[in-house]
This record gives sequence, C-alpha cells and structure tokens, in this order.
Amino acid sequence: MKYSFLPFLNGPCSRQTGLLSLIEAGKVPAVDHFPDDFRAWHALVDAVRALRDEPHEYQTLVLDTGNGAENLAAEFVCQDAFGGRWADFNAYGRGMELATPLWASFLATLDEVRVRRRMGVLILHHARAKEFADPAGKTWHQWRPEARDKLWSLTHKWADAILYGGWSVVANTDDKATGEERSIRAGTSGAIVAGSRYGLPDVLRATAGAGNMWKSFAEAMRRAKSASSHMNTATAA
Repeated sequence: MKYSFLPFLNGPCSRQTGLLSLIEAGKVPAVDHFPDDFRAWHALVDAVRALRDEPHEYQTLVLDTGNGAENLAAEFVCQDAFGGRWADFNAYGRGMELATPLWASFLATLDEVRVRRRMGVLILHHARAKEFADPAGKTWHQWRPEARDKLWSLTHKWADAILYGGWSVVANTDDKATGEERSIRAGTSGAIVAGSRYGLPDVLRATAGAGNMWKSFAEAMRRAKSASSHMNTATAA
C-alpha cells in the first residue's frame, strides 16, 4: 500500500525500486522523485535542506522509508564515532545515545520544510507485530512502525498523525470472500499504534484501488480541517 498511495500526492519522494516499477507498469501516476536512492546520511539531510532552501513548487515531501533513514543515521554514527565497529556502537546503548540528537535535529529540519515552504511531510514506515506489555498486567501483540525505539519515541511525539494502512476481505453471508477493501486506521487502538491530532475518523475505508483510498483520505482531511476551522472561529467569537 505504501508505494501505491504516495503518487497521488503532489510532491517528491526518495527513489525506490517498488515505486518506479509501479510507475513503469502504469499502476500509479508518475510522481517527481529524487534521482537516486540515499545511501549516506549526509546526502539525505542535504536533499531535505535543498527542499527547504531552494526555489520549487512542491507541496508534499514523502520520505520512504523512515526506518531506512534511521539506519542511515545509525550507520553515520557508527562510522564517525566508533570507526565502523557495530559492537562498540551497540555496547551499553552508546550508539543510540549519539543517534538520538541527530534524529531530533533531522525532525527539526523537516519542521522547517513544513513551516517555511508550507509543505506536507509524510514519513512512511514498514510495520511489525511486537509484543506489548500492559502495566495493568496483560500482554498482547501490537502492530507498530518498524523503528528503533529511541528514535521512534521522538517521531511519535513529532507526528500530527500516525496512520496504519491495510486491507480487509469483504465476505458474503456464507463467509465467502467477494472482494477486498482498503483501510487506514487513524484512531487509537490496543492492537495498532495510531492516532491523529486532526480529529480524523478512527477508520477510513475505500474500495480496491490506491486512488480510491487517497480520495477517501483527502476528503476526511478536508472535513476534519473544516471542523477545526469552525471550532476556532466559534472560540474566537
């Protein structure tokens, strides 16, 4: 879903083989993207700074993926501070202690892109099922972004919306599959890490097709922002 959803946005994204394959097959519309994969932390940071500082008309920046960017930050710290020795990087959490302020600075740069250039910023993550231990005593598995815990704690606080995209099977009364629908989880759930400061519905649904899901999401965002605007007006009055 992550590759097929983003081309409906107006903005650049990092180059990914999956995205290019979909474009070449005519599955999704062409979208501007950086010409090469980012293989070094400084190259990614320089590209984001260019979007912040140089003239352009893009409205959206999509980073695909967030966990890939985290890996670049970790690799930079490992080389710079530990001479490429991962054992030293991992010892006593020293490497992540150095990577955390680096990631915080990167998120601040993304905020500058958002504020100065009035661009939307989306960070895509792979998902994984991870065991969650409730302090009340229960334990269960939870879908959450694939991310390094220390860095995700920063991204989690930074994001205005954490959305989980997936599919569900449509069945008839005989429990036979008749189709599928796409969905985006935007509300808090014990089974899925998600949430939104926009007031989006807990779950958005659409018939098969990335374009349909995008239309559903865009319309929900318009309604949520309109409701927020009316609320602010009433408060001001």
